[in-house]
Amino acid sequence: MTSTPTSSISSASAQVSPHLSRAYWSTIPATVPGMLGGYPQVSRVDLKGSYLFFQKLQKLYPSSQKAPSLVDSSESAAGGTGCEDRESKGMLALGLELGAGIGRITSGLLSRICIATDIVEPQAQFASQAPLQEMAGLGRVGEVFVVGMEEWVPRPGRKYDIVWAQWCLGYLDDRELVRCLSRFSGRGNEVNGREGGCLREGGWVIVKENMSTTMGEGETAKELELVDVYDELDSSVTRSDASYRKCFQEAGLKVVKSELQKGFERGLLPVRFYALRVDEG
Repeated sequence: MTSTPTSSISSASAQVSPHLSRAYWSTIPATVPGMLGGYPQVSRVDLKGSYLFFQKLQKLYPSSQKAPSLVDSSESAAGGTGCEDRESKGMLALGLELGAGIGRITSGLLSRICIATDIVEPQAQFASQAPLQEMAGLGRVGEVFVVGMEEWVPRPGRKYDIVWAQWCLGYLDDRELVRCLSRFSGRGNEVNGREGGCLREGGWVIVKENMSTTMGEGETAKELELVDVYDELDSSVTRSDASYRKCFQEAGLKVVKSELQKGFERGLLPVRFYALRVDEG
């Protein structure tokens, strides 16, 4: 799979501007309420739902628990920092959080399943927050990349067991989304500047995003499907399920499990999980 991604771009996605998005986030406080748009009460339910989803994957795909990436020796995921101990046995070696913000998911979820986690976050005021600094001091945060997802390039030879992307992919247009995800599958490695993808064999890309509930206008069945919606407030796009699946396929990733987050209060958009693996077909 070495062909370059050639995704078409939706009209809503085409309006996304990283510059405008970052200008918006530069005005947002580095707090949980800030990260969650004024709904801090969803954080506990969100993290619990994410952990349960990961546990379901482990039960459905038990062979993934025996991958070489799972630590059973003194080798550390963070490059030999010596963080191996009794509690780390059975954990994934190295995770990655895209659009990490202040590290709410890294500290509240990935720290439970990964020995160390790399961070991609374009806003320096978020990436420098105390929880991430404390985790870094304990060897639980690996590398911190203060760049946008569209600019991030994985380090040569660095492989991830799990990649978590939540409430951040709407800040990429369709082409950039496919290009970003292709770095994990290895599709179009001339884009990645490396041989193959940076997802370890048997690894996961987990996407958790809002779903569009807006119907298209028209008379035909095609026109009446759910459509992507552009939000001027933060220059983001809320995609439909069909749009995400199209981008995943073009990036060389296949959906092996998907479900809706449960327990969020009424009035919020539905949130869907996707568990993705490299499509070997």
